[in-house]
Amino acid sequence: MRFLATHPDQAFTQSGIRDATDVNAGSISVVLSRLEDRELVRHKGNYWALGEDDDIAAYTSMLESTRAANDRFGEEDMDEWLEYAVDDEDEDEDEATE
Repeated sequence: MRFLATHPDQAFTQSGIRDATDVNAGSISVVLSRLEDRELVRHKGNYWALGEDDDIAAYTSMLESTRAANDRFGEEDMDEWLEYAVDDEDEDEDEATE
């Protein structure tokens, strides 16, 4: 994303993005596809470019909010979160027996 963000008016091939970044050759296609699913990049043919301004702004805002929350409250501890998480399967079984 950083590489494409520094060249917002240009499009690049996967190999061009790979060569300009630290993304490994076997991962570049998957990474770009996941970014496209989130509408953070777009592509036409073999060329990839930064997504639409509104989508990038929304994503950036979410990242900044997350950073601010982490700074204020600390990062979440996944093990602690999982300890208190509700198991959907257990919940579904409980609803079925009621």
